[in-house]
Amino acid sequence: MIKDSQTTLESYELSQISDANLTIQGGKFNVINSYQGSPKSFTVGGGSFVIDGAEVDMRGAVLATRTSTSNANAVITLKNGATLNAGTLELYTYDGISNTTIFNIESGSVANVETMGSYGLGNKGGTINVDNATLNIADNFIQAENSGSQVYTTNLNVTNGGKISVKGAIDVSSAVINNGTVIANEIVVKSGRTLSVIGASDVTADLLTVHDGSSVSISEDATLNI
Repeated sequence: MIKDSQTTLESYELSQISDANLTIQGGKFNVINSYQGSPKSFTVGGGSFVIDGAEVDMRGAVLATRTSTSNANAVITLKNGATLNAGTLELYTYDGISNTTIFNIESGSVANVETMGSYGLGNKGGTINVDNATLNIADNFIQAENSGSQVYTTNLNVTNGGKISVKGAIDVSSAVINNGTVIANEIVVKSGRTLSVIGASDVTADLLTVHDGSSVSISEDATLNI
């Protein structure tokens, strides 16, 4: 645990939490890019990275997760009014292994992300839970295309007054909005994928694209603005 500290990590090389746990409680934690080139990765490779009421600036690195058959779930959690500013957030998991990636934003916390996924390939799976908190993405939030035996599944849950704002498109395997707010340029529901809007939710998009073979359900007390 790093508690009530002003901490700066210079990103010369890959930094990794592997089958371990790191908590930033209070204070500020910054990662700066000291490498002459593309930012290195700060990776949760199984275990947890918890931001508890702290301000964290990860724009000097790629904040990433990795899972494998030998690792625990890779979990990133923001809680108690924490703030995260990230340049690139790369969540990586795929069907066929027992472990997964989970990104929790809860209890009044705010995550500001510039890009989801590296090299424009999109998000490579996992579950994002926005519960009574806010996620802002200044780009598309799109699930990556499958790669051979790697079948990517991205699940989005916005609950309990949570809010997600996406400057581009949302295109994931499943999205459940339960008493939450979603704002996006476009929402895409491809074949085999689902969108469920429940309770007093508010969903606003310039375009809703629904493919044959998908499932879309909107409860009577929800609001859909297209």
